[in-house]
Formats: sequence, structure tokens, C-alpha cells
Amino acid sequence: MLNNKASYRYAQALFSLAQEKQLQDAILNDCKLLLNEFYQTEELFTIVKNPTINKVFKKQIFEKIFLHKIGKETMNFISFLLKRGRESLLPIILENYNFLYNKEKNIIVAEVVSSKPLDTSLINTIKEKIGVLGAVNLNQKIDPKIIGGFIIKIGDLQYDASIKKQINNVKRAFKI
Repeated sequence: MLNNKASYRYAQALFSLAQEKQLQDAILNDCKLLLNEFYQTEELFTIVKNPTINKVFKKQIFEKIFLHKIGKETMNFISFLLKRGRESLLPIILENYNFLYNKEKNIIVAEVVSSKPLDTSLINTIKEKIGVLGAVNLNQKIDPKIIGGFIIKIGDLQYDASIKKQINNVKRAFKI
């Protein structure tokens, strides 16, 4: 959960609506599409965050871009946020919706950071170990700075088995 009470409450309201209409998966897909656009299109993010841009203009932009890409309920929710002047919270609301969906479906979102792409057998082993807690959605990131090994992040927990961490531990032990 991202820590903004208002955004979390709006996400809960959207999730309740999705449950009521049995559209959890469809709205999740809408959220992913919208978030993808926000993170790939800096202009859209800037427009939503800018309080000086007219709400009617913002609504026209959303309709032009997303009208045939997202569901009616999601579009209505965006219109509701625009009327309330809460559109700047939209990216956080979408992230919180994903959090609520994963919590409801008992899906564990984990991230594995490695210096090189991991082979399928190692990814499956990691999923098996984490999967004891529930279904696993594993995202892989490549970061050559960790030199070797891997880092697993699950929520606020982190297991660091990277070479970089081991080098730092040795440096700290010898106070280099």
C-alpha cells in the first residue's frame, strides 16, 4: 500500500465497485494500462499533476486517449476524480488498486534483481520457495551494479545475496 490515506480510500472505493460488478480483473487491466501510460508518457503525468490545467481539458485528453481502451467504470471513476479535483492522486490510486487486488487474490508480488538474466530453472525455484505463502507474481530486473548474485524484494522485506553486499560487508569488517 502506498501511504496516502485519500488515495487508498479511493482505491478501496474502486475495488468495492469492481467486486460489486464482478469486474476486478477488467479494472486491474485498466489500471495496468493507465499506469503504463503514466510511466511512459511524461506529458500525461505532468498534465494530471498540474492544477492550473482546466478539468474539462483534462477530461477531453483522457477520453481521447483512453475512451476505447479502458472500461466504462474506470472512465467514470476518472471523471469522478476530475470533478473532485483529485486527479493528481490517480497514479497512486491505481497502484493501491493493484495492492488491494493482489491482497484479495493472495498474490505475492516479488522482485528479483540480478546482474544477468536468471535462467528459467532458478526463477522457478525462487517461485516455489516464495509460493508457499501464496501465488507469486515475480518481476525480474537487471542491475549490473550488484556484480553477481541476486536481491529478492517482497513488500518491505529484502534478501540481499549479491556480491556487492558481500564486498561491502568485507570493507566494513576491515573498515576500508
